[in-house]
Amino acid sequence: MNKLGLGIAVVVIGGLAAVPYITGVVIERQLSGMKALPGMGAGGVWSVDSYQRGYLSSEVTSSLTFNTGDEQVVLHFKQDISQVPSWDGRYASIRSVWVPDTNVKPEVEKLFNGKEPVVFNTALNILGGSHTRGDIAPVNVEGLDFSGGKVTIDTARNGHFGYGMVIDNFSAIDPESRTGSDIPVVLKGINLTAEGQMAANGIAWDGQAELKVASLSKGQEGSIQGLGITMSSKRTGDDFAVTTGFDVAKADFPNMPAASRNMTNLAYHFSLSRLDALAIEKIYMQIQQAQKQGKTDQKQLTQAMTLTLMSEMPALLNRGPQFELKPARMTMPSGDVVLNFSVALPPGHATEVMSNPMSLLNLLDMQGDFTVPQAALKAMLSESGQADDDTQLNALIQAGYVSRDNGLLKTKFTFKSGHLTINDKPSDDLLGSLGALVPR
Repeated sequence: MNKLGLGIAVVVIGGLAAVPYITGVVIERQLSGMKALPGMGAGGVWSVDSYQRGYLSSEVTSSLTFNTGDEQVVLHFKQDISQVPSWDGRYASIRSVWVPDTNVKPEVEKLFNGKEPVVFNTALNILGGSHTRGDIAPVNVEGLDFSGGKVTIDTARNGHFGYGMVIDNFSAIDPESRTGSDIPVVLKGINLTAEGQMAANGIAWDGQAELKVASLSKGQEGSIQGLGITMSSKRTGDDFAVTTGFDVAKADFPNMPAASRNMTNLAYHFSLSRLDALAIEKIYMQIQQAQKQGKTDQKQLTQAMTLTLMSEMPALLNRGPQFELKPARMTMPSGDVVLNFSVALPPGHATEVMSNPMSLLNLLDMQGDFTVPQAALKAMLSESGQADDDTQLNALIQAGYVSRDNGLLKTKFTFKSGHLTINDKPSDDLLGSLGALVPR
């Protein structure tokens, strides 16, 4: 080999030999620079307590602090980092293990039967992303039966993140049960997924999350099948919107009144839209600041939050916020109960509302409709002890405020520019009657 070739070989070998050390430096900077978990803001704060960098591997101790405003929960972890690249695209691997505090360690070891409670294995990709697989050990003690769980966390260089968690079953006796019942609450088929896009300020404006529970029950007290909770958010320019949904395939509560004992297809979906994103950002940052303070004077925190909210109220009102409930519904043995409702403030009226809050009533645009089976209404009134008398109902039907169609009672209303319409009938006189009932 000539001198040039030998020189190139030395440089290449030297470069490859330096990779693990450089990797250690890069990881140390990344871990030290990471403060908040993706999508959690100051609700989950990460900090590096110590970093012992080696050539092929490094050891790290770190803390994860969850802030709820009322208290702080701190979890300590130990990370073993392998700085050896792999052909699958990873440039390093991290094994993270939860290290319980000394005062709770004996209880934790007993609870998890000596197994490591929580272990995460993370692959760091050369393109800047990461993939984490976590295992939560099972627990089987008196009053608690937990199958264990699987966790996944994915991050990308562009700020996209994703979470996943699967738990087969969880069963626990409620220690605060008022009846002293030893019947456990049993959840089966728990599946949580979430994803979003992190902005530069740490806020996940665009995201969605879904929690599914195959079944939830407590002995003969009742059960729920097919529970689903969803949430999504979207920012478009300076507009921000949030949508939340709650769905149940079937609910059975033997101790409930017969009219509502068996229900199916329960749904409750609502959205908040036309929110001023810049105002929301300022409020969010104030919440972050409050969370970072942890257990402090709650009165001071409340005052700080109130001042921030009031200072941003003109911007929020001027955007013209809108609330929609579409739909709230359930299927009862006698038919479907359905409620739709929306209320909106037209944009551009912040100055007017702030100077004269009473003007809000004339500005609001409200509309809704309600459908209920007459048999269900009569059954509920009967079970509540009210007389089975259709006089008032018939009077409302005769007046046009309620319509009856194939056993279904229906009504709809609009309230706009200070005027009320019920079932397309001008009803300002009824509005005046309702206003007289309001305490002054």
